[in-house]
Amino acid sequence: MIMESAQRMGSLIDDLLAFSRIGRAETRHTSVSLEQLAQEAVTEIRQDTGGRDIVWRVGALPAVYGDRSMLRLAFVNLIANAVKFTRTRAQAEIEIGCTGDQSPNQVVVFVRDNGVGFNMKYVNKLFGVFQRLHPAEAFEGTGIGLATVQRIVHRHGGRVWAEGLVDQGATFFSHFQVLIARSLKYEYPGTYLDGRRRPKDVELTLTALEEYNLANEVVVTRDGEEALDYLYCRGNFSTRPNDNPAVILLDLKLQKVHGLEVLEQVKSDEKLRMIPVVVLTSSAKK
Repeated sequence: MIMESAQRMGSLIDDLLAFSRIGRAETRHTSVSLEQLAQEAVTEIRQDTGGRDIVWRVGALPAVYGDRSMLRLAFVNLIANAVKFTRTRAQAEIEIGCTGDQSPNQVVVFVRDNGVGFNMKYVNKLFGVFQRLHPAEAFEGTGIGLATVQRIVHRHGGRVWAEGLVDQGATFFSHFQVLIARSLKYEYPGTYLDGRRRPKDVELTLTALEEYNLANEVVVTRDGEEALDYLYCRGNFSTRPNDNPAVILLDLKLQKVHGLEVLEQVKSDEKLRMIPVVVLTSSAKK
């Protein structure tokens, strides 16, 4: 009994430390295939299922722009959660896929199981630290896994929620922006670079992004003032969804508001400073 209590305390401390690190760690954004992450997580977890009869269904998933290690941890926690709460089923069914109501630049990924489910009356407790809807004697755990998932998804500008019924399974949803779902690029109106007019810079940039499957939707602004209007949902962008772009491609030679000033505002704003910014510039000097 003492040994078991010590082991539980050790697991709790480890999970708390990991949960804390997720909130402080610097995110390393790159192109991440969610489908590949899901397959990796299933392969890892399947090794510990002890020969259980589990039907796995992994659908097509898109690429997103995010921190690969964090997103992988989120998948592992969600899938491990499904494996745990289907333990009482003779044949468990776990499905990973996307909902059909997503927009071109956003995706909702789900993990669905036919396990013990939960009472929707207590759904708000699911993602809280140490919150459990089932007794520890029936299902082990520290009560931090889903809180970790929520923190990771929030750090990627998304949200999580769940639906379920008692003894009829549960579905956990995660909302993400698709890879470079909204990025900003300055459009050089009437400017000269290297001594000649280059009106097709934006078109060339978009073509390059599309060739590498990096542009699901790109928002182009004409100057620094319009770029800030977009970021703060002002002016012509007042009705756009109030979510952050996945990455900003920022030219320093902006009109109206200089690129450095835009950069300073982004990095000094609590809601914007975590957005990755790629600074672009050019010079007439050879």
